[in-house]
Amino acid sequence: MKSSGLFLMILSCLWWLQSCDSTYSYSDYDEKTLTLCFNDWIKYVELSTGEESRQTLRFYLDGTGEEELNYKEARGLVSDITSFQWRWLTGTADTLYLSYRNKQIFYFRDVSIRYNVMYGVWEEHEVCFHAVVK
Repeated sequence: MKSSGLFLMILSCLWWLQSCDSTYSYSDYDEKTLTLCFNDWIKYVELSTGEESRQTLRFYLDGTGEEELNYKEARGLVSDITSFQWRWLTGTADTLYLSYRNKQIFYFRDVSIRYNVMYGVWEEHEVCFHAVVK
């Protein structure tokens, strides 16, 4: 009886250790993709005129997205929306590839999402976007 209890305890420990395998990344990839797609991502930038501009990124599960820029001009508030295609470049979901309709391509590298803030390197600048639930 004691040997079967010991066997079950060892088997349980082995199963628990296997479940902590850090090489399994699909869950992280999927969770990051869902977080990316179910939020709008907003960043505020001060323009050379001193006015504030808002950049909003929207990602959709079908690999499409849009960037909305809001800023003030003499004629009032302007809102430009540009479509793009996106995908993760790696299975670890750390680099976003964005291809815009006007043939521009951007890479958003070292992407990390924590506490509703998305950090990364966009055009060689460290940036952060704040999540707003759609």
